[in-house]
Amino acid sequence: QNYGLNWTPFPDGQLQFSFFYNENYYPDRSTIIQPTLRWYLTSRRHSYLDLSYQRNRSESAGQKTETDIVSTSVKIYF
Repeated sequence: QNYGLNWTPFPDGQLQFSFFYNENYYPDRSTIIQPTLRWYLTSRRHSYLDLSYQRNRSESAGQKTETDIVSTSVKIYF
């Protein structure tokens, strides 16, 4: 199962929220949850700041793994 959601709270699209969910049961059970925030630094939407969080969970043959990842990036174009 995959689900995704994008939301832009302002008409100019300067700020964007995204959410992604993935769940898989074969051959092992795994889940990914990832919300992301993107802020365009200029009105021309060339440069932006991304902030993302990802939670991964997996289970197989009695072994359980959980991983949390936080990342940020800045892209600046001239």
